Amino acid sequence: MRKDITTIFRNLAPIEPRAELAMVVLGHIRNAERRAARLRLVFLGGTTIASLAAFFPAFQYTSEEFAHTSFWEYLSLVFADGGAVLTHWHQLMLLLAESFPIFATTVVLLFVFILLGSVRLALQSARIAFLPTYSS
Repeated sequence: MRKDITTIFRNLAPIEPRAELAMVVLGHIRNAERRAARLRLVFLGGTTIASLAAFFPAFQYTSEEFAHTSFWEYLSLVFADGGAVLTHWHQLMLLLAESFPIFATTVVLLFVFILLGSVRLALQSARIAFLPTYSS
């Protein structure tokens, strides 16, 4: 039985694919990549708009927190009286570290990084989705 099968397969003529098959397959792959890039672009565009819209209230919250903690007043001591800063620099650094609104600054920086990352990725997806590709 095994000998019959091997002889059948040996006697078969090799089948050659059509010459344009490679270009058709590559075209389908390119179309799928463009479709995926357009979907990514829609998602990243929404992320960009959402992070930009959330940045402004977060920035306002951060500026209010800086005003409430008097961080800028303590920081202005560095420029106003250099002699007092040199003698009491330990206490001034602790005061600045204690009055710095870490949470509010972290929230603003989070939205900035999300905004910049989503814009970068959206531009990469837009390049794939809309720029023509030329095949040789």
